[in-house]
Amino acid sequence: MSLITRNPFYLINELQRDLNRVFDSRLFPSTAGQTTLNSADWSPTVDIHENADGYHLSVDLPGVKPDQIDVTADKGVLSIRGTRESTHEDKELKRSERFFGSFLREFSMPENADLDRIEAKSEQGVLTIFVPKTAKVEPKRIAVQ
Repeated sequence: MSLITRNPFYLINELQRDLNRVFDSRLFPSTAGQTTLNSADWSPTVDIHENADGYHLSVDLPGVKPDQIDVTADKGVLSIRGTRESTHEDKELKRSERFFGSFLREFSMPENADLDRIEAKSEQGVLTIFVPKTAKVEPKRIAVQ
């Protein structure tokens, strides 16, 4: 069983970004490349590795403080949400390629993921999450008399 990324609006958001880029460059050529995206469009990148012990997730969150990150597990879904605040609100913006605002990533976890023993830490802009695997449960054999 593998991890499944849950983002039902990814393709719609991608289409919207592409259309915004086309119209921005045609209607406002001086601002081409200066896209502003709403918070629903930002999705931090994630690497997922599996070994015998469990699942290891590495989430790129530069500029996000640990107290601005919320990791939850409920009904087999691991959720990572938080906020990255803009650092240049009082300055004249010439170009912006970084994403700011709220984000949410959700992953459907396999049955063998032990969601009660998840470990998470943030260091140097990378959130590291370890989800251990549960011990394999063998079917109980019943003696017939």
